[in-house]
Amino acid sequence: MLKLTTADYKRLRADTLLIPVCEKKNIHTDPAVKAVVKDAQQLPEFSGKKDEVVLLYAPKQLKAKRVLLRGLGSAEELDAETLRAAAGNAVKDCIQKKLNGLWVAVPDVKKLPLDTEATLRALMEGGCLANHIFDKFRKEKKHKPLRQVTFALPKRLVSRFRNISRQIETVCTGTVMARDWISTPANAKTPEQFAADIAANAKKAGLKTQVIKENQLERQGMGALLSVCRGSKSAPHLVVLDHNPAFSDRSCWSEKALPLIPAA
Repeated sequence: MLKLTTADYKRLRADTLLIPVCEKKNIHTDPAVKAVVKDAQQLPEFSGKKDEVVLLYAPKQLKAKRVLLRGLGSAEELDAETLRAAAGNAVKDCIQKKLNGLWVAVPDVKKLPLDTEATLRALMEGGCLANHIFDKFRKEKKHKPLRQVTFALPKRLVSRFRNISRQIETVCTGTVMARDWISTPANAKTPEQFAADIAANAKKAGLKTQVIKENQLERQGMGALLSVCRGSKSAPHLVVLDHNPAFSDRSCWSEKALPLIPAA
């Protein structure tokens, strides 16, 4: 879903291009992008202040159908959370408009207080986390996540940071999974159902799993857990996840330390 690539903005025929903009300071190097920003900042409603937004259709400097400019505020005070929110809100805007994808013009980090990796991670995290819709219980699916969010930056940096997108997708997938579990109502998340879901996802991730049921918990003397579960109609379950990576040097972890996730 996340992609890193280079782009010729003047020829890029993107459906939607996000250009982050700072107030009183240019943070881009591409002439076409700078020209669009300059024109947008001539509008009375947009100067680049934090959370300001303007949408331009088919600007003369670019081939993109839409250009979404979002204000970041002062460049000197810019932080990762502001970038994260900007990318996330842009993705949500595209989802609401029922678009398929989004391109992001990554700013020139030489003009920002953040380095390249921090800038990319913030933008990608915001875009990836926002591209999720919890509609498990909706009969009618009104909106769909974007198929792809593409981040454009200089060619010399694409190969250097190529693996970041995969890392961030992995972390964000786990975050979204946790959010879905929290959002699922209790009647659709009984201990048995929850334990099965945890085990199924853990197996996909290559973890060794063991589901301990009520009779086994009693035999192992887990009275505290069983006491808490007495007030429920559902029987308690405990999920044991075993992560055993093939490290050559295992001095940094313990084989005996197993994460225990009670599904009661």
